[in-house]
Amino acid sequence: MPVKSILPPDIFRIHLPLIFALDHVNCYLIIGEQGWEVVDAGLSTSESCRYWNRAVRELGLNWQQLRGIYITHYHPDHYGAAGWLQNQSGAPVYMLSAGLKEVEIAWGNYEVLFSEYSSFCRRHGMPDRLIEELLANVERAAYTVYPQPQVTTLEDGHEVRLGDRLGQVLWTPGHADGHYCLYSSQDKLLFSGDHLLPSITSNISLWPGSQPNPLLNYFSSLKKISTLNIDLILPAHGDTFGDLAGRVEMLYLHHRERLKFMAKLAAPGVDAYNICRKVFGWNLTVQEIQFAFSETLAHLVYLEQEQVLESVSDQGVILFRRGPNLDG
Repeated sequence: MPVKSILPPDIFRIHLPLIFALDHVNCYLIIGEQGWEVVDAGLSTSESCRYWNRAVRELGLNWQQLRGIYITHYHPDHYGAAGWLQNQSGAPVYMLSAGLKEVEIAWGNYEVLFSEYSSFCRRHGMPDRLIEELLANVERAAYTVYPQPQVTTLEDGHEVRLGDRLGQVLWTPGHADGHYCLYSSQDKLLFSGDHLLPSITSNISLWPGSQPNPLLNYFSSLKKISTLNIDLILPAHGDTFGDLAGRVEMLYLHHRERLKFMAKLAAPGVDAYNICRKVFGWNLTVQEIQFAFSETLAHLVYLEQEQVLESVSDQGVILFRRGPNLDG
């Protein structure tokens, strides 16, 4: 059965299949007296749409009572079927304005995207053959994002209705510039999207057109969330969990250790692609390389901002090397 009850009893999780390394995404249905809301949409595939229709039938819901589709960020496993859900129901699709900008970059003009992404990867040392494979992977993902919805923008701090409770929109950039969580102080719960996951770390990536220091943004977002009174976290991947403070501390530790390791690797003067391979290895799928490469860059630009490293151009390729604060 694709639907699972989550405490509190008005919240249900639908476990949607993916075509990526992660084999599922959690989307949530929140049912109120006068209607229901959705958090995240999954991919726009025939299988996902069948799961959605089955969930609606099993719960005795009516598509016309869907009041809001909350998309935590633009990645295809969250945004992909938003337009399909909107067509089924007529409900508004909600994203942050920063998230809508990412939609326009990622799912708008593919010719511009591919040109910019090719140049970006090449500047950071990636071989042309691999760039072509990455572009083909991005193109495959685009087939899971349709139709495009009409998006209504939210801002940080907005109050929204989630079933019969009020929730608060919390901008949490890092995993994506326009990522947001939904927080209910009444029930002490957080729909965390990909910002907080129970057993794996969120991918923190630098992409063309993104904010210049996503890891710094992620640290700030962790600090923001850690001040809240939260007993239950409902993530986009994996099971629900608690112990917010413990999980946040583990994430800080993970990134501190990775920063230290990458700083040592880069000190002699190395491009991001080769640092990526030294950290993550060579036995990776194309999709794994894509995320590992962009995460490597997020850490390197953080180190550059801290003057632990500096970057120089060598025959059109950017090298990272020892900066004044490496041993500080």
